[in-house]
Amino acid sequence: NNQADEDALGARPVAIFYKATQILNWDTSVNQHRRVLSKVVLAEWRDSNAIKHDRERVLELIDGGCEITVYDYKDGELIGQETFPAQSASGQRLDYIPFQFAGGLNNDEVIDDALLYELSSLNVSHFQSSADYEDFRFKLGQIQPFISGVSQTDIDKNTGAKGSLEFGSGVAWVFGEGARAELLQAKPNSINMESMVHKEEQAKATGAKLLDTNGGNMSATEADIISSSESASILTIVSNLEDAYRKVFDMMLDRVQSGSFELSFSREFATSTLNADELRVLTESVFKGVIPDSILFH
Repeated sequence: NNQADEDALGARPVAIFYKATQILNWDTSVNQHRRVLSKVVLAEWRDSNAIKHDRERVLELIDGGCEITVYDYKDGELIGQETFPAQSASGQRLDYIPFQFAGGLNNDEVIDDALLYELSSLNVSHFQSSADYEDFRFKLGQIQPFISGVSQTDIDKNTGAKGSLEFGSGVAWVFGEGARAELLQAKPNSINMESMVHKEEQAKATGAKLLDTNGGNMSATEADIISSSESASILTIVSNLEDAYRKVFDMMLDRVQSGSFELSFSREFATSTLNADELRVLTESVFKGVIPDSILFH
């Protein structure tokens, strides 16, 4: 094939995104003293309405070349299978698997810890404490009238035609000697509220951990940024994604006769230009309605 043939056929390389849950299995091997991806099994769907995946795509290095096998299933049974080589633009078999992991710490095949797992767990726990607090407030937060030493005859006199004791403005109860009426109100229960506040503080501390960047893919410039000012570990994620995109684009270039690309991810969020006093003034201005909260956000 040449460039004209590719243009005539409308052939072009395509990058497909797979969620972590779609990566069913993978394996590595050592090739020329380097550990490389030797197999990856991916879940796909022919029928978008199917609950369980009905297709599996297996990319595997066999005798130094990449082969792709697609298995089609129906109701859990294999109904079709197709195997074909992964080739470069020149028709040669690729000597690597055209697949790239993207992770939180780096882009290897090892599963990284989820950076937001602790924060999300705290969020769920905070929601539970909030639900408990609202449930207590709804059931026991209202004032309840309480009467004692009252005969049924006195009650009947005060209920009138409605058959029930009314409570509130413009209503008076008249009982005999020895009767007692009072209002019951639950004592403040601050346990759930304190739990919510405590979890909010934990969330702040956990969020502060995200400001620490240890290891991962970093350029010299990024290392300088981190050493000179606070920088979120999200910078590491962005660096990993940029590296993953670059490798994928390089793989795509192997599938065409010619081409090039330039890639750059924004890192403007890495440092903050606001000091504490400026942030306080902005926050107070939002609370006072002087400026919209969108300005504070940006």
